[in-house]
Amino acid sequence: MTANLPSSTNITLGIIGCYCYFPTTTLLTPTSSLVTSFPLSSNLSLATLTTSLTLANTYFNDLAFLAAVNVANQDPNFLPGIHVNVKRFSDCGEYYEDAVDIYSGNSGGYVVSQMASDIVEVADLVAVVGNEYSTTARASAEALSYYQIPYCSSGSASPRLSDKNKYPYFYRPLPSKGLGDHISKLLTSWSVRRAAIIYEKDDELGVNFANDIAQSFGKNNIQLIAKVGIISANSDALYVKTQLDQTSARYIILSGQNAFISTMYFALSSQNMTGPDYVYLSYNSPMLSSTNPNETTQIQGFIQFQQLPPILTTPLFQTFYSQVLHLAQIDESQMSPFTLTDNNNIGASPAFDCVMVMLKGIANLLASRNATPEDLAARKLQAYMNYTLFRNVGFSGLDVDPVTFSESGDLMVPYQISYFTGVGWTQTVFGFTNADATNLTIVGQVNFNGGGNLPPLDGPSVMHNPTYTLAEYSSTIVIVLALLGILLSVLSISMLVWLRKNPIIRSIAVDYTCLFLAGTIIGFIAILNDLVPVSTFQCQSRQWLTLTAYI
Repeated sequence: MTANLPSSTNITLGIIGCYCYFPTTTLLTPTSSLVTSFPLSSNLSLATLTTSLTLANTYFNDLAFLAAVNVANQDPNFLPGIHVNVKRFSDCGEYYEDAVDIYSGNSGGYVVSQMASDIVEVADLVAVVGNEYSTTARASAEALSYYQIPYCSSGSASPRLSDKNKYPYFYRPLPSKGLGDHISKLLTSWSVRRAAIIYEKDDELGVNFANDIAQSFGKNNIQLIAKVGIISANSDALYVKTQLDQTSARYIILSGQNAFISTMYFALSSQNMTGPDYVYLSYNSPMLSSTNPNETTQIQGFIQFQQLPPILTTPLFQTFYSQVLHLAQIDESQMSPFTLTDNNNIGASPAFDCVMVMLKGIANLLASRNATPEDLAARKLQAYMNYTLFRNVGFSGLDVDPVTFSESGDLMVPYQISYFTGVGWTQTVFGFTNADATNLTIVGQVNFNGGGNLPPLDGPSVMHNPTYTLAEYSSTIVIVLALLGILLSVLSISMLVWLRKNPIIRSIAVDYTCLFLAGTIIGFIAILNDLVPVSTFQCQSRQWLTLTAYI
């Protein structure tokens, strides 16, 4: 980090992350969350890139936070008279073996409670940024809102966190609430009116995005034919298949973490639930397995919604990229700009924007209230630092220009819609929605699973009963034949009743035969019912007349 300036007032920016993933992490005490040592090195940087996407995302988001702090500290006009220090806090405790595989934010528990206490105890800490799982961020955001400490997250996307009554000091440079409107916009453009949702039942992100999408379906007249919550994607694949088969689901939204989506999709693929008749959609992408080379072809046609990526040629991006490489002690040949920013890879650009928007908002606050850096460091301005302070600070970010937030504290940004081509792990963008999902722009065709370009039907083919009008020649024939049938049936009943004492007539069971002929009369009337204009009464009459005729 940059050297302190003697004439500057120090403030501290807290960084929350999953530092239990790294063996180089040292905490103040075993029960503390404050990270006292987190040495950076080229070996660690390269190890994270080759070990785990989760590890790389956590590590390089940390470096993106630091890069933004360095940019602000190196510009004397950004926060005049203020130097920003950082302190890291682990939301999952100290390092333990297999943490990267075991810990997924399922419960912060005591650790998050201790972390909130540790953050508040840092006297000049005025704001926090972080890259937490949404499940853990619920507790962090609520506690920090209580202490009036603004918190910007680069990784917590659950729509639950859009509740500003509960999380008034929380915001994020990520789209969240309203994702379902974007998905509905695409489906309605394809005339899809039936869809199913499969979601990760024990995941904050999966549950709340599933609810958001379901609410949007209701608003957009899309029938939610199945909503299935699953914990174990492998063991429950047969159950999910049964639910989808029973409802004849063809358009299926998967909601959850990348690992869940990957496991669920390929488990259903093994149950013959993928192919030309099925379309899968999500906001996260499946993860590629190194043990199954067929996955790249199986994933063809999978549709993903994600926010627009940053433009890689702007001066701000070049500053960001060079700063991150410098901190990581690696060069461009070891990590490309795409890997650093792609949402399906590291996706570190929101972390940089988090810090820049936070510090720009603080600078605006000092100017608008004619406050001093000492007032800021003494936490005398915290009451003015809820999410509304940062909704539009006038910053041109990496991901969008300008960076603006909705009334829910979510990033206002268009979505891009892409599909997996089935060649390698590549995707092709075929459409865009605007920030409020009122417009859809299609820029190309989709190659669905199996290679077709036309969206499949949203269910089995519906058999429609023929309808007639009196003006049609066939209607006249139907009327004549039905009336003739009724007349002959009435004459037959009359004859049987008139001659019922005749020995020959008595031998054919007059009562049963008359009942049978009455049924034929009702049947002919049911046929004439098809000539009546379609209505609820007509539909009910058709069912009851036909049933009565057979009885």
